[in-house]
Amino acid sequence: TREPLHSKNIVKDAKQPKVLNTNNTARSSNHHHIQRTIMANTSDNSGKILLILISKGVTDRKQATEQARAFQLFEAKGIPCTTVDGMDPAQRERRNELFAISGIRANYPQFFFVGKDGGETTFIGTWDMIEGLNETGQLDSFMEGVSASS
Repeated sequence: TREPLHSKNIVKDAKQPKVLNTNNTARSSNHHHIQRTIMANTSDNSGKILLILISKGVTDRKQATEQARAFQLFEAKGIPCTTVDGMDPAQRERRNELFAISGIRANYPQFFFVGKDGGETTFIGTWDMIEGLNETGQLDSFMEGVSASS
């Protein structure tokens, strides 16, 4: 019998791919992305709107769970947000604009700041970014000044 594959084991059978532990690397990379995003967003958020690109028809379980968790988190923290439904034909043009800004297609949810009075739209990140900010205790200050959509 074979030993079960674990992320810390390197499989000796040449037919099997090597499995390496990348958890620390992924966490470290996410931490650096969080820090870069915070540094890039040092401007005043007063009046900015938090926009979440979602898909009400998402079939990917992970993405559906992340969307639900995002809404629960923002509601619990009292952070106002507005959404664009990527599945809604009436919002297709805006969805494509957001995909162009983020450089990520068909991955939900995605988070953006929209400047005052419909100004510049800035990509914040995916759920991993928001979750990382929350886990490090930085989400509240990062979202300070965000207002409800007009």
